Amino acid sequence: PCDKRFNTSHLRTVDCNRVQRLELLGIDIDLAMQRLLLTRSKRDDYLELVSWARRGDRLLPNHLACVQHDPFDSLVHKLTHASCVIAMGRFHLYYCRKACRAPNRLRSNEVIIDHRADRELEWWELQLPRSDSHGLPLASRWDFPCSSESTIVRYSDASREPDEPIIKSGF
Repeated sequence: PCDKRFNTSHLRTVDCNRVQRLELLGIDIDLAMQRLLLTRSKRDDYLELVSWARRGDRLLPNHLACVQHDPFDSLVHKLTHASCVIAMGRFHLYYCRKACRAPNRLRSNEVIIDHRADRELEWWELQLPRSDSHGLPLASRWDFPCSSESTIVRYSDASREPDEPIIKSGF
């Protein structure tokens, strides 16, 4: 049978019957809602960085924003982390990643935020404030190792969208 206790990232022993919400690496695991959510602090930090990238450090004559490469690259990686709990998030980073890699003739190490990357950042600006109510659902299996009629082992699969049926993989 499964042990009713487990260790969290803080190395504290927590009783499974009392825990409804766990925070791990900036992700809230809400057992009551059965969802993975971005923590409020991460959401606010990421939203501030997205707003900065859309404003830019300076504007070019063609009205495109320019930002420093390293902070923008860091933002793209943070949004990649957020896309683990925001449905369709990874799809809305393609042009931002492309902008990071694109060569340009600027003398400084800057990234040009073109209209397509700006549209992706706008999408993130709209999704991040809603991330505390949506999140990705936890998938559940009754026949997973160590499960029984009274014990359910939860796991998450970020590749499945909320309305998509669960397909048993045979593992």
